[in-house]
Amino acid sequence: MEARLAASARATVGETFDAAPHIKAMREDGYTIVEDFLDAERLAAFRAGMAPYLGAYRGRNPFEGRTTERVYTMVARGKVFEDITADPRLLAILDAFLRPSYLLSASHAIDIYPGEVAQRLHTDDSFYPIPRRGPRSASA
Repeated sequence: MEARLAASARATVGETFDAAPHIKAMREDGYTIVEDFLDAERLAAFRAGMAPYLGAYRGRNPFEGRTTERVYTMVARGKVFEDITADPRLLAILDAFLRPSYLLSASHAIDIYPGEVAQRLHTDDSFYPIPRRGPRSASA
């Protein structure tokens, strides 16, 4: 039932949101920006949901960044985070790159403070036992 509702929501998003330019930007530039993704109310809810977790955790090692604050598993920390990851605009973009019935398994907030050391180039999928197309970095 939920899958049918999600598919229906993504189908109607095309009436108000054009994913094509974002998909093109992802393919050409490796990122995209969805302007006004969170309205003022959702942004306030996001900030309120984050507040209890901020200031509590910094990276454990130089790779994570000793002056980088991280909040892991956000989707498990409140409905506001669930709603953001299930936004039909986001899913419409992801649908272009991921196989059907994909599972979003990582939701993090990362705040890199001034003076942090840059991470080396890496992939975040090296623990999956699935062949990866394209070159891999030595650290992956």
